[in-house]
Amino acid sequence: MTPHHLSCRRTREQPSPQRASRTTYLTFCILVVGSTALGAWAAFPTIWTPWKAPGLLVPRESTLLWESPNAEGPIVAEHAELEFRLDNPGGSPVKVLGIDATCGCVKPVADPPDVKPGGMTTIILKAIRPSTGLRVMPLVVHTDSLVDPDVHLTARIIVRRKPPFLYDVTGDLTFRGAFSPKLAGELSVVTFESEGPTLEPKVATDLPFLEIGQAQVSDESAGTRNAETVGVPVIVRTRNYRVRLKELPPDPAFIGTITVTDPFGRTGSRSLNVVGQLDLPGSLRVVPRLLRLRKQEGASGSFVVICHDPSRTVTCSIDDPRRADFSINVDSDNSIRRVHKVRVAIVDPRQLSDDPVHLQVRDPHTGAEATVLLCVAP
Repeated sequence: MTPHHLSCRRTREQPSPQRASRTTYLTFCILVVGSTALGAWAAFPTIWTPWKAPGLLVPRESTLLWESPNAEGPIVAEHAELEFRLDNPGGSPVKVLGIDATCGCVKPVADPPDVKPGGMTTIILKAIRPSTGLRVMPLVVHTDSLVDPDVHLTARIIVRRKPPFLYDVTGDLTFRGAFSPKLAGELSVVTFESEGPTLEPKVATDLPFLEIGQAQVSDESAGTRNAETVGVPVIVRTRNYRVRLKELPPDPAFIGTITVTDPFGRTGSRSLNVVGQLDLPGSLRVVPRLLRLRKQEGASGSFVVICHDPSRTVTCSIDDPRRADFSINVDSDNSIRRVHKVRVAIVDPRQLSDDPVHLQVRDPHTGAEATVLLCVAP
């Protein structure tokens, strides 16, 4: 083989500079495209999120009805209980933020308040039933749904009761001012009755110094206009009573009850509170004589004591010395020494009962005394 032939073979085996450059460029492009594809594939779950339908609550029944089981005899159930079931067909959870009710006789509760997609919640309704008749209670369930945040529900409660029975007891039984036999209150008792002989309701009180006298009786034939209430013709009979102080009460600040019992044995009894805040001769002037506090730690209230003669201070104590759940402070820093401010605060609400407390106020200079009634509300 000639040298010329060898030279030609070596020339064919060595790549040209242009071919090497093209190969390097293609390799670089393949690497760049591959790296971009791998990065996009790794980031795909983060960039692409599947669409979810917004959550919302849909009631299975927007209106529910509770009816009394027995119109002939006494109704045992004191409360009407209903349950609304709401489904979440969306793809996002829904939270119940609150429930508004137009009637204070009911406190609805959502169980559970957080509803998962495809889940369900129950609006539990426990309402004080009416004596008789129809009571309609609209409810609004507030949620964090972006589609429909408010769900409207309606509860209907019907108590059908055939006469005779005690229907209602109302009256103003608050006694204020100076003691006088003319100081009186009014009490009204309404019964639903049928034709024939009638029975008188029993009206009683736990305050022996009160006198209860029946003033007048009025009848109204209601016919069948209340057919949804009783379903038969009915006579509405109203009895008005006059309640007065027949003698001086032992305490100028008093509280008690007047109880009216159904003579027909159908609806039990009803009670009204009797509250007195009298100004008696020789006693200190106290404003107000009735003090109400919430049953919680730190709750406080105050009243003002006005002395007839100048006095350096007044004393205030609880009628039951064993009770140590209140703190009492007297502020007598005034120039004329006739006006004193008494502040009462709850120290430990766990030790409190629902019974009213009598605060005894006394002027040590003259010996004059007064009583302040303290009521603790839950």
